[in-house]
Amino acid sequence: MPDPRRGVGLDDRGLPDIVWESIEAGEVTLETDPPQSFPVRPFRIARYPVTWAQYRAFVDADDGYWDERWWNGLQQKAQPGESEWAFDNHPVINVSWYDAVAFCRWLSHRLGPAGESAVRLPTEQEWQWVAQAGRAALKYPWDHQWNDARSNSTVAGIGRTMAVGLYPLGCTRRNRVLDLAGNVWEWCLNEDEHPNHRGPTGDAYRVLRGGAWDCNPGGCRAAARSIFGWPGGRNIYIGFRVCRGSPIVTLAAVP
Repeated sequence: MPDPRRGVGLDDRGLPDIVWESIEAGEVTLETDPPQSFPVRPFRIARYPVTWAQYRAFVDADDGYWDERWWNGLQQKAQPGESEWAFDNHPVINVSWYDAVAFCRWLSHRLGPAGESAVRLPTEQEWQWVAQAGRAALKYPWDHQWNDARSNSTVAGIGRTMAVGLYPLGCTRRNRVLDLAGNVWEWCLNEDEHPNHRGPTGDAYRVLRGGAWDCNPGGCRAAARSIFGWPGGRNIYIGFRVCRGSPIVTLAAVP
């Protein structure tokens, strides 16, 4: 059956229907060695990770996946990633960092500026600020204590992805952003070793955040960083969500 929720499928133009949540400015401390603190400017982020229905719109569009405009500086594979648990309202998986950036460029072009900056991946600073619900050092999006009923993690025993947003108690306290703990790891814009490096060239590892369906609670912490994000890698644990707003990012521009 179709999923009628906004933010899960497509709009009346056949484009991804993104529900944007506004995020206030703040500051976060990353678990780097040594720890580093960063300011976060206001921005907007998608309520849910990108779904299969939304990613397929990119793959199937005449100006989508195979259009070279979206791949400037990126590594494009001959075919999109394999479909797995590819129900329309499940988070897309088997997407590389390059795939996710190309999707953002395409969606930016199709949506138009509308007075806002380009659609892009969130930086990990932004991602963590959202996951901590605007409270420094908050352990999980909902509180300091783990709760089995608020995340699709290994504790749930499901063993695969679930439709986005099926853990409403897992949303952050200050907004309606869901699935920030578990379900799928989410690509972030920046490099692992250099959090302020966000450019699309090279093969530096990118940060993954949020944990996935195969992670224990520790891997789903708001501040947990995965440093195994080779940008060309695709697997069944990794998806992404999108955002708009500062910082101004030139990599989303269409050549």
